[in-house]
Amino acid sequence: MDEMTLLNDISTQLKPYPVDKAGNTQNLYAITHDVDSIDIINSETMQNVGSISLEHKPRSAGAYNKSLDLVLVAGADKPMSSIIDPNTNDIVAIAGENVITRPDLAYLQDILFGLQSENLLLSIG
Repeated sequence: MDEMTLLNDISTQLKPYPVDKAGNTQNLYAITHDVDSIDIINSETMQNVGSISLEHKPRSAGAYNKSLDLVLVAGADKPMSSIIDPNTNDIVAIAGENVITRPDLAYLQDILFGLQSENLLLSIG
């Protein structure tokens, strides 16, 4: 069995998350928690070649539409997504609401102990 060796150490910001292929390009998008941007990695040289600023923290960039040649980047902290052209790394559209959202205690209790609507109780489990 062949041994695996580290080819390169790629510098990104703290708390790395997924790395996703960006369409039919040499780009890889490196997602980082708590940062409103995506690092762009060249898959041939494995070098960080730039970043894309976002209006939200990214959750993933793995949704690629082959017909439209676009990448969807889902928001982690806001109910919004950015649509990126992987050939230019430009944001071509943004969808959703630019408001930070977090589950609150009441929301978590509803999920854990059942949803109550008027006099109807729906149990989960």
